[in-house]
Amino acid sequence: MHHSDANLTLHELIYAVIPNLNRAEKLVLNTLESLIEAAENPLDVVKRNEQRHAFSLEVHRVRINIEHLLERYRADVDRVLR
Repeated sequence: MHHSDANLTLHELIYAVIPNLNRAEKLVLNTLESLIEAAENPLDVVKRNEQRHAFSLEVHRVRINIEHLLERYRADVDRVLR
């Protein structure tokens, strides 16, 4: 991989992937929250809370991996941000 390819990938990560992840997280969590509020069956509430918890854990794992990559390639990240 050429250095310019790495910059493009970092650029996409910083300016496309992370913002899209943030929007998707808000959308899914808001949807689950709406489903929980509208649920009449207690089992549905439990199921949606479990889904919310599982989704939050998965997003957390993704964010930890992204943070690790950003730190690992800190110099390249700084160049992209400039």
